[in-house]
Amino acid sequence: MKIAFFGTPDFASVSLDFLSKNRKKIILAVTQPDRPKGRGRKIDYTPVKKVALKNSVPVLQPESPKSVDFIEKLKEISPDLILVISYGHILREELLLIPQLGCINLHPSLLPKYRGAAPINWAIIKGENETGVTTMFMTKRMDAGDIIEQRHVDIEKDEIASELETKLAEEGSKLLLSTLDLVEKGKEKRTPQNESDATYAPKLDLEMCRIDWRQDAESISNLIRGLAYTPGAYTYFRSRRAKLLRSEFKKGETVEEMGSIIVKKGLSVAAKGGVVIVKEIQVEGKKIMNAVDFINGYKPKHGEKFE
Repeated sequence: MKIAFFGTPDFASVSLDFLSKNRKKIILAVTQPDRPKGRGRKIDYTPVKKVALKNSVPVLQPESPKSVDFIEKLKEISPDLILVISYGHILREELLLIPQLGCINLHPSLLPKYRGAAPINWAIIKGENETGVTTMFMTKRMDAGDIIEQRHVDIEKDEIASELETKLAEEGSKLLLSTLDLVEKGKEKRTPQNESDATYAPKLDLEMCRIDWRQDAESISNLIRGLAYTPGAYTYFRSRRAKLLRSEFKKGETVEEMGSIIVKKGLSVAAKGGVVIVKEIQVEGKKIMNAVDFINGYKPKHGEKFE
């Protein structure tokens, strides 16, 4: 079975590496163009490209998969199956019809929950205790195709988005291997998604990343965990933006004004119905520091506010 692999970030590269090592015939890796990165703005290969080159997989990097030249090239290559993981572009129906065995997507949620661009982040932000990975056949509608297989994954109490992503990438690669074996043998099952159970995980934007200290402490802590480390939930401290990267919460009424800093056995912030306990913080232009280093370095006064 000849497979064309479409993907771009680290989450996708884990599966490409795993499938290559398990002798799946990846004949092509399609990834987004290389972009400038870091302070020096040097061109950096995408994670999928790095893994593809390591495994001697040919790479194509079209500006758009909708281009006529790219679609004709893919027809010439004639893969039996297309596998898509966090590629970053919606594929045209003409492209989806090329492989005789169809197009399969690995999605990091238990579909039909959290369709969309940021399912890992939103599962934490919404306070879920469980999420998972799903393989499905792709259709014109985003994340709405028939489910092939799923695996459930627990979300730990203090787990942040980047940690959960690593866990889901590993589970996803194993699920993909199982799914591809089924498809190769013609034994895969199709389970239509229940549209009435569908929820959505829209793209993250900067506006939603700012912490509103009038919200309840649990919701704020979930937001911090769900956005760490990128793009990061933020507030302002002494007129400078500060990202809060790790946190816990404690329920209970507080007499402090919302957003007030409480320096007592650590760094806490008053919120509705409790306090947010800050574990890691990064003030604009500075390195990430733990709560003790922040207290020692900035010496916040009791009652001083995050805004």
